[in-house]
Amino acid sequence: LEHFIQRSRDEGIEYTSLLKKSTRAWMESAFEHGFFHGDLHSGNIMVDSEDKVVFLDFGIMGTLDGKVLRIMREGLPRVILDNDAEHLALAFFQLDGAAGDDAVDRAAKELADEVRPMLSRSLSEMSFAELFASIIRVGARHGVRLPADVVLLAKVMLYVDRYIKVLAPQWEMLSDPD
Repeated sequence: LEHFIQRSRDEGIEYTSLLKKSTRAWMESAFEHGFFHGDLHSGNIMVDSEDKVVFLDFGIMGTLDGKVLRIMREGLPRVILDNDAEHLALAFFQLDGAAGDDAVDRAAKELADEVRPMLSRSLSEMSFAELFASIIRVGARHGVRLPADVVLLAKVMLYVDRYIKVLAPQWEMLSDPD
């Protein structure tokens, strides 16, 4: 990533705009089409001679089936924008299978305790790595096993989170009108 940043600066590339476009393209592929690049480290991204972002090496791809895609589409905005820990807990158990109401209630309380302080930060200050680790930790305590492609999605979101923090730390992705 540091090499990319230096090259961008040396060549006068407007990387904030490129980051926005590439993040939106990746998110559209994941959340609209259910198919996404699963290894989006900086060695798999380049900027071509026309200043367009190009994703490389599609050896690891993720897919989100209809049920998972629906849960993610409904759940992520409610969790991130509305601080809805109960919905997150319910979504977690829906991804893994059925659970009793008391398990969902306990998990929701634990998630609220761990996640709400993080969600109260602005998006530029929020650490998706910290957020995902907390969510996965609570889920594991309740025996929730996430589908492999959801874990892969979370891994890629960690890359995206890092790129945003380094390349465009003031960008509020979810509140950007563009």
